[in-house]
Amino acid sequence: MDEIKYELGGWSVEKLLLDIFGIQNVSNSEFERQVAQAIELIADPESPNRKERLMKLVNRFEQFELAPLDPLQDLIDDAKEVIGDIS
Repeated sequence: MDEIKYELGGWSVEKLLLDIFGIQNVSNSEFERQVAQAIELIADPESPNRKERLMKLVNRFEQFELAPLDPLQDLIDDAKEVIGDIS
């Protein structure tokens, strides 16, 4: 691990996990932003670079161990269907 050369006081747990340790979890705001972005991309066929952006998000989401009935799995499946439909 590299030495941290700046003050961490006042940082949220989510920011520390993501920015310092590279750990993304379902409770941090970046994850919430990515879920919202995936939903928007699925809903908007005119979105620029839609396929590439969805593929990147799906790859991130698939890093999580999900329960079989987790709603995120439905989002992943929907995104994959949209990716498959884009030529």
